Amino acid sequence: MIAFIGGAQIDPYGNVNSTCIFVKGDYVKPTTRFTGSGGANGIATFCNTIIMMQHQKRRFMEHVDYITSCGWMDGPGGRERAGLPGTSFAMLEQVRTIDRARLKEYIGRLNAVTMQYVDNAIAVSFGLDGILEEYSASNI
Repeated sequence: MIAFIGGAQIDPYGNVNSTCIFVKGDYVKPTTRFTGSGGANGIATFCNTIIMMQHQKRRFMEHVDYITSCGWMDGPGGRERAGLPGTSFAMLEQVRTIDRARLKEYIGRLNAVTMQYVDNAIAVSFGLDGILEEYSASNI
């Protein structure tokens, strides 16, 4: 199962904060309070998770102020040490939507060379570049 979550902060280990920003405060009296997990903690714990948020410097932290949804906790093996199942994560930039009335402007065909370039770029973005070659070879 694949699930999508977002948040206000993310750290290098994929831990996501969607609860509060401390700045000069703390959990009890934060500078900003958000809605919280809303189920994202369970998603990040038990599903293959894709994290979507705008790429802004202020969102990428060395350590998030509060771990709402755990990634790899404190690094490799962190989930296992905490008794959590291993889960894969991918970070995506904000996805744009296209107005249905304008959609026909974007419909077209790509030649095989361009489509291979697109497939490779997507595979690298998801960290699946080795898997793509295996899949292509097994489906010839």
